[in-house]
Amino acid sequence: MPRSCRSAPASAKARSLFLRLLTMAQEPLPSFIALLGFLIPLVAIAIGFDAINGEFSRRTLSRVLAQPIYRDALLLGKFLAGLLALAIGLLSLWLLTIGLGLLLLGLPPNTEEMIRMLGFLVATIAYGGVWLAVALLFSVVFRAPATAALAALGVWLLFALFWSVVTPLVATLIAGPPEGTFGPNLAYLQTSQTLDRISPNTLYAEIAIGIAAAGDARSRSGAVQPGPGRAARRAAAGGAELYPGLAAANRAHRDDDRDLRDRLHGLPTPGDPGVAVAIVKRAAPFGPPPGVV
Repeated sequence: MPRSCRSAPASAKARSLFLRLLTMAQEPLPSFIALLGFLIPLVAIAIGFDAINGEFSRRTLSRVLAQPIYRDALLLGKFLAGLLALAIGLLSLWLLTIGLGLLLLGLPPNTEEMIRMLGFLVATIAYGGVWLAVALLFSVVFRAPATAALAALGVWLLFALFWSVVTPLVATLIAGPPEGTFGPNLAYLQTSQTLDRISPNTLYAEIAIGIAAAGDARSRSGAVQPGPGRAARRAAAGGAELYPGLAAANRAHRDDDRDLRDRLHGLPTPGDPGVAVAIVKRAAPFGPPPGVV
């Protein structure tokens, strides 16, 4: 075996070690991505739920608005201040993760891994900004900080726990049942996927896992380049997992075709002298009549 082929899997694993720190889980602790997806909305809501109504409760909002300051400038300043505080905390956690990776793994990340981890940091800050904007919205709508906090936590619980239950019901009402007369309902699948991606949690999970898994997939593709036959088989396998009813129907059709082909190959050819004997034997199952050899 060539030396380059032997060293390719090892180098691929070495290139993806830092990215695996984001998705690696060990019982009873979840993965780093799952932990951030759970904690960041709570931190963002805690920062922004009393940003405006807290000023109103302390009777300082009228003094601030008495100055030559626009209301949208006040809201934007509150949002940017909270986002900056959240970004500083996430940047510190990001640097701590890289430092622990250097300490535990004993090798530095390459340029591609640093770019992907930086993209993960930007996506995480954007995810926190979404929930900060939700908390700031409820802080403007409700005057009581407790009501604003409960409303923001209710929205987070809806998307974190109950959205996966609500999505199939709404998709069924819009596009019909998931299984139709002729197989899977493609309109239902598209509608369900669109409704799933309304949730910020789903979008963040797809982006974060996509960033982490893309680097690992590229490392594997750099080690072994699959041919078009393997790519076609992978695509067919993905289609079979996505549409199990269609895959089962295709398998049934292939079995019927194989059975028919075997029966046709078992019949004698028209020029075969045993055709008459075979026909007589088929017509008389207890043996040929007298006179037939």
